[in-house]
Amino acid sequence: LHYPLRRQRQMCIRDRSIEDLKKINGKVNYSTEPWSLKRLFSSSGSDTLIDKLTKKVDALYKRIQEILDMCGRTRKVNIKIYRNRKELNAAYYNIYKKPSQLRAYYIHELDTIYLNANDIHESILAHEMAHSIIDSFLLVCPPRTTAEILACYVDSHLSK
Repeated sequence: LHYPLRRQRQMCIRDRSIEDLKKINGKVNYSTEPWSLKRLFSSSGSDTLIDKLTKKVDALYKRIQEILDMCGRTRKVNIKIYRNRKELNAAYYNIYKKPSQLRAYYIHELDTIYLNANDIHESILAHEMAHSIIDSFLLVCPPRTTAEILACYVDSHLSK
């Protein structure tokens, strides 16, 4: 399955069932719309699951670009979501031939964000999206520590 999440097709969730997407949609709670009773009782029920997830990912992506002041130059990025930590760690091992205990990661050379469906929320997704935005915006990828500082900066400013 291939779910393009942006009109410009910059973010795609790959290889997940509708049930997995429902789980992800329930765990990623992000919207740029202010809280209101109108929003609480509005009939946005006409949106499909893909539409709802697309809006969340689009809003999150746009907010990260604003926080980093890195709008514009971006590449298409895939999001691979594994059912559990064991599958996520196995994917890392298959790529690097060494074990990992990472909760999530982004691989620039593969233009892919790797996540665990059991341990996903907007902050983890935003952190990994920040890595993809940083690496595609800058002409030369920054040192790992610098990129991590910027991604943590996004974490701390996401809800502001």
